Amino acid sequence: MSEPSIQSLYEKHANLVFFYLIKLTNNNDLASDLMQETFIKAFRYLEKNKKVLQHKSWLLAIAHNEYRQHFRKALKQKSVPFELVDNTLEMSNDKVKSELEENLEQSDLFDRVKNKLTSYKQDFASVFILRVEYELTQKEISEVMKIPKITVRSHLKKIQAIIIQSFAEELNIK
Repeated sequence: MSEPSIQSLYEKHANLVFFYLIKLTNNNDLASDLMQETFIKAFRYLEKNKKVLQHKSWLLAIAHNEYRQHFRKALKQKSVPFELVDNTLEMSNDKVKSELEENLEQSDLFDRVKNKLTSYKQDFASVFILRVEYELTQKEISEVMKIPKITVRSHLKKIQAIIIQSFAEELNIK
């Protein structure tokens, strides 16, 4: 199987990367800048005739790293508050899971959950977005964020508890 052309890779994944970065940054201009950096790094890597097996998760990993690098620089300069949050939704209670997944399709609830997660551990929002919005597996999230799969699983369990505690009453789930 040959590598796709740079143009076809961009056409296929640009929107995915851009919208992922918008969800993290809440800023179109910053998301656009970070997307450009993401594809520049990806293209340079591919120009060296290196092979990539899973383009989607590979590009999201580059984008995630660009986002983190941007905010590390900003924090050192104390010019931007840090609001990175990550985690995802994986629940054992089928009733709670189906209710939340159904309601998460409403962007208002999705945004409220994401905002709630920002007050917790740094990576919760990213894991949440990668799992719910992009439907990545635990393994793929682990690869994108460069954290162990067990950490992803742990984050998911913690996020489950946060979501249930915060939103169960609102969703009338007993």
